[in-house]
Amino acid sequence: MSEHGDLRIAGLEISDILGIGETGITYRAKDAQDRDVVLKVLRWDYTNQDERLQAELTLYRLTELAHPNLVQVYEVGTTEVGKIWYTRPFIQGDSLDVILQQVDAVGAQMLLLQVVDAIDFVHRNGFLHGNIHPENIMVAKGNPKGGQWETSRSFETPFIVKVCDFGAVPPRESLRNGGLLPKDPSERTDIAALGKLVYEAYAGKLEEGMKPDLATIRSHIPEPLTMVVARMLGLSQDEPFRSFQQIALGFSDLQPKLSSEACMERLSKNVLVQKDSERRSFLMDMLADSQTKGHFVVIEGEEGSGKSVLVKEFASLAQFLGHQVSISSCTSRFNPFEPLIRFIGDLEGGLATLNPVLLKNYQHIIDRVKGFSGLDAEKIPSTTSELFEGIQSFLTEVSHIQPLVLIIENIESSSAHMLGLLKHLQSGISDTKMFLVATYAPTKVRGDTQPIFDSLFGVDGVTRIQMGPLDYNETISYLRSLLASPDFPEQIAMYFFESSQGNILRAKELVKLSLVDGSLSIGAGGRWSFNERKFAETKRIGETRLLIPKIIEGLDVDELTLLKCIAVLGGKSKLVDLVKISKSAKLFKSTEARHLSKLIFSLLSKGLMKRKFEAGGSFWSLSHGIYAEMLLQTTQVGLRKDIYDAVYQALSSSVEDGCNVERDTKLAQLALKGSDPVAAFKSVPQAFSACMRQFALNEAKFYLSKLIQMIPDGEGEYHQNCVEKLAFCDLGIMAPQEALDRFERIDSLAPRIKAGKAISAVMSKSHKAGHYLQETVPFIDEIPDKILARSLVLSYLNFLYENDPPSAISFSINRAVTTDDLFLKVSCLLVASRLQTAMADFDSAETSCTDAVKFASQSGDANLQAKVALWQIQLAQMKGENEKIARLIRKSAGLINASWDIKTKAEYYKLASNFFINEKEVDNALSHLRMWVWAQTKIGNSKELARALFELGVALDAKGLIKEAQTTIERSRRVAEEISDQQTVGRALVYTGDYYLLSNLADQALVSFERAEKILGDVQDKEYLCKVYEKLGKMWLSSSEIERARKYAKLLKDLVQDSSNQVQETTYLKLSGALAAFQEKFEKAEECYLKAQDIFERQKIWRELNLLKIELADIFVKQGEYFRALTKLSEARLYFEEQGSGKEIKRIRNAELSIDKELGKYGEDYRNLRMLLEISKALSQIEDVDELLPMIVDMAIKVSGAERGFVMLLTPSGKLEFSIGRNQKKEDLTKERFDFSTTVTDIALSERKLVCITDTATDEKFRAKESIVGLSLRSIMCAPLHVGDDVLGLIYVDSQVPTFYFSRKNAEFFEALCSHAAIALHQARLHHQSIEDVRLFEENRATRELEKQKKEFVFKFFEKISGPMNQVYDILDKIAGNIVHTEDLTALSNQAKNNIVLIKDMIDQSMKS
Repeated sequence: MSEHGDLRIAGLEISDILGIGETGITYRAKDAQDRDVVLKVLRWDYTNQDERLQAELTLYRLTELAHPNLVQVYEVGTTEVGKIWYTRPFIQGDSLDVILQQVDAVGAQMLLLQVVDAIDFVHRNGFLHGNIHPENIMVAKGNPKGGQWETSRSFETPFIVKVCDFGAVPPRESLRNGGLLPKDPSERTDIAALGKLVYEAYAGKLEEGMKPDLATIRSHIPEPLTMVVARMLGLSQDEPFRSFQQIALGFSDLQPKLSSEACMERLSKNVLVQKDSERRSFLMDMLADSQTKGHFVVIEGEEGSGKSVLVKEFASLAQFLGHQVSISSCTSRFNPFEPLIRFIGDLEGGLATLNPVLLKNYQHIIDRVKGFSGLDAEKIPSTTSELFEGIQSFLTEVSHIQPLVLIIENIESSSAHMLGLLKHLQSGISDTKMFLVATYAPTKVRGDTQPIFDSLFGVDGVTRIQMGPLDYNETISYLRSLLASPDFPEQIAMYFFESSQGNILRAKELVKLSLVDGSLSIGAGGRWSFNERKFAETKRIGETRLLIPKIIEGLDVDELTLLKCIAVLGGKSKLVDLVKISKSAKLFKSTEARHLSKLIFSLLSKGLMKRKFEAGGSFWSLSHGIYAEMLLQTTQVGLRKDIYDAVYQALSSSVEDGCNVERDTKLAQLALKGSDPVAAFKSVPQAFSACMRQFALNEAKFYLSKLIQMIPDGEGEYHQNCVEKLAFCDLGIMAPQEALDRFERIDSLAPRIKAGKAISAVMSKSHKAGHYLQETVPFIDEIPDKILARSLVLSYLNFLYENDPPSAISFSINRAVTTDDLFLKVSCLLVASRLQTAMADFDSAETSCTDAVKFASQSGDANLQAKVALWQIQLAQMKGENEKIARLIRKSAGLINASWDIKTKAEYYKLASNFFINEKEVDNALSHLRMWVWAQTKIGNSKELARALFELGVALDAKGLIKEAQTTIERSRRVAEEISDQQTVGRALVYTGDYYLLSNLADQALVSFERAEKILGDVQDKEYLCKVYEKLGKMWLSSSEIERARKYAKLLKDLVQDSSNQVQETTYLKLSGALAAFQEKFEKAEECYLKAQDIFERQKIWRELNLLKIELADIFVKQGEYFRALTKLSEARLYFEEQGSGKEIKRIRNAELSIDKELGKYGEDYRNLRMLLEISKALSQIEDVDELLPMIVDMAIKVSGAERGFVMLLTPSGKLEFSIGRNQKKEDLTKERFDFSTTVTDIALSERKLVCITDTATDEKFRAKESIVGLSLRSIMCAPLHVGDDVLGLIYVDSQVPTFYFSRKNAEFFEALCSHAAIALHQARLHHQSIEDVRLFEENRATRELEKQKKEFVFKFFEKISGPMNQVYDILDKIAGNIVHTEDLTALSNQAKNNIVLIKDMIDQSMKS
């Protein structure tokens, strides 16, 4: 016994401390064989028992491994305080980073090749290093061998590399380092660590968290190491290295030595075929896009098609590039949330550091997912949909902290509950920053889950990747990569292709068998030989399922038993469980940990096992899922049951803290398949309870059914209790008829049984519902389960609602008063309010609603508050309270978003989107329409989804987002066709026809419109039938088929003539106008369009009005009235620019360009016309009158060429007053300089028309007028500013220049300007008035509030003084009535004075306050 300080280890003589590092303390020592050794005592705090066991088993394995560049472990043990220790040889030398600086590039290459050879050797034996840094790679004097590589250079070097400390601690990269998820260690973990070591050896230490760039690497690291190091660190344009074999091949003159043994070792590696590399690249492209929106990818393929290899490579690369990646797999349909529990377990650790508040907010969801018992029912989700919504909300918020990549393998083996959650997550995946990948084998899907798979993968938003068999050339490429033999002969490869039929796993196993039996071999010089006769037996085996017995031939009995133990656990197991199982003397020859280590690593080297890093830690698994099934099938029934029993006993012997759902369900499955009925009877109820806590009712029902079958005779009460629970499970999975049948067979009068029976009867619409409810309701308060009592009350209310509304109101109000359950109180008040509304008793409905708001707020239940908020909006809508609706919709948004009740959300988004459409808030409308679609997708209501998609498509179309609109409308049509919603199909086809027309596909458009015509006619949808008649009529006009066009005009006329809907009449007016224009009856055409315009203006249908202006412009163009056309186009352009409607803006621009082309020859007139349109646009954008007037005058001067101009406005009394005057220099003219021709203004005002005097000297009517002569005016123009019949004032311009004359064209443009100016001025005044109205309203509200306070003050004041004053009045009455004796008079007088003083004090105090 030797000691060093407090350290005592038998057989070791400890001398010096060599170093204290992050992972342990190293000592110099001598062992019992008098060898100089290094003793390392690990000081690492393992996060769980599994990590510690992994370290011990790895160290045991290293005592047996021999490699020239690997430091062998001598001994392994545990100190008195439980720390792991081991010894290894003492090496005299320097660390690798020191030696690299002393050798040239070739020497460095030879050193690194030794490192690579050693690490690759250990990787092939099943474990990682995880702790690569300089002191763990020592370089000593020596003569190394060439390892597994051939080189054209001499391998001679004076140094030998020794790599030590493999696997003693978890890989450093598995620590969080600021991430949400731990990084799963992989070969890349060690590769990146070695790359960093080499870089720092040449360029100096990197700061924490820093990465070098490629330029820095090139400047410091010599060739040929430069690009090798760059690819190690993932900084090259080439793909990062995935294995140490690839690193060695990165040195251009190296090739792997080829031998049958070396090839067998390489078969443990996974190889991507070319098209899988392309698939991985496709996934990486999608992953880049997931930074802004989520994606759901499904990879489907049969066993052996390469799904696992693809996702592993993708996950490894994604993690290497810095993404948060977690991978898990499904092993049991009876473990409800198997992969999710592990994901969340990993996330908890990261959130505890990054966002503890978020973790706290969702702790109730996490606890429910984990299946914890004893949770507060008021604070947890109470339904499956609420739980799913809570999980999605949690993952969505987490993904916005750091984007997530979650991978779930083998979902065909998952529970129906987990599949339901996946479907729920898929419906909202685009709103997250989550990249969700699932793999499955289609032929392995169970019948009970096939409908879920169909609905999950048969919708938009899911990307599917299908993994088929390899073709001939792909098989050749795969085999050459697998064997690292670029020259593997095609003739030999053909045999493997034919036998494997392109299945990757089958091809790999056939190669393995061929190498074992000698039918495939490689000789000297790397020449392959193939014995067709020997291969015949292997070829005859054919199917992979028949390969298994051949593969396991020659295994040690304990090795085979260990494989079968892993198989009964679903194909994978934690190491801690394998250690427990290995202690079973019934199963294994030795129960020592060293023996288990030997078994594990032997199976690893044979390619039958692998270590998988998944969510929740590392697992030891069979190399392929098919092995589990085959191993159990080839085991005799008796022995198989013995294995199940032994594994059950091993795992049930210890009690675990915390979440036991996975353990409970696993034990139940083992017990059910074993031979011990006592174990099954003990474990199955625990599994049932675990599933119930997770709302996994289908799985709970499975366990309960098994339990009922096991109940012995004589246990009638226990049997009845189980049947009762089974009936409630049926209720939960919406199988009310089955539930009712069970409840009716239960012989019990217990209130809970009666309640279950009544609820089942209501849900199944049984004729007995009324009877059961009547006999149960009196016992409501005797039901201890609050949720059950609540369900009974709501079922009864539902029954009364449909059959006896007055009684429903009475019962709901009474129950709301008597119950302490706030949820039930609010629910009853909502029922009462709805029924009162239906009976037009709005006052009572409002009172009930107000009470519901108050109690919902007290409850703190987000779902309840959202339901009440929605009903407030609906009630206001029924009462026609538009202002209240607007206020409530905006106010309720926060409550709705906080809720998990997806149906409430859907209804709110529908109402809100309609509201925002009416309010012309396009972006808000689009946002809520998208949310409506999202909600209906989740709910799965196809009819509402089709409608929501259609409304969203219409809104997108109006916004001008044509491509997205077209896709959305098409999707709505597909959904509607699936459920035969003909109205939505017909409406969608109308828009589809429009999109064909946009693409100049008239024939397809015609087919769509005609289909729409038939469908809409069948469903009698007049609104859209009018639209399609109009479109068909115009289409036939465009083809000069006037008779067909007239047919549709006639159909339209007949359709709308008896209708009171004037909007529908506009379709007839527009088609009639188009017909008239086609026949060049422009006056009639204009008349039709103007009538339609008037309807749109009166109905305030602005979009249709401005679309009509575009058509009207076309009529004006055909008449040569270009100015009128451009005016209409300008007005329409302003509207559509404000709405952001790209399609219409493009259409207007095309029309304007067409006019430009026509008018280009007119020179100055054209320029003036264009200028006028720009003026019109500028004027329409100004809302301030004071800002508008100077612009009007300046533009009037510019258009007319006048010297000066004035605007005069009419006062309310009708008097014309000066408002502003300006000259050509844009200088203001004061009122004193306001001299003008009153003669001209009087005429313009009285006759309401333009007065234009071209030359006063020659104009007989005006040249003698005093005002004109006195001012020496030469040219004058004046025009009224009027909007409709309302005259606002005048614009007046003149000139004294003798050589200047106003022309007729000046007058035309001046008059047009005045029209635009009048409209702009009118709009500005309206805007000003609306602001003033708001200000006055606020002032009046403040005044009203003050008056209210005064009245309240006076009322309260008089309440205070009424007592004293009444006493004074009594005294005066007594005096006046002469009923007071003289001796009492003094006392009464004093009392009166005191009361008066008291009143005065009250007044003073009130005035101060």
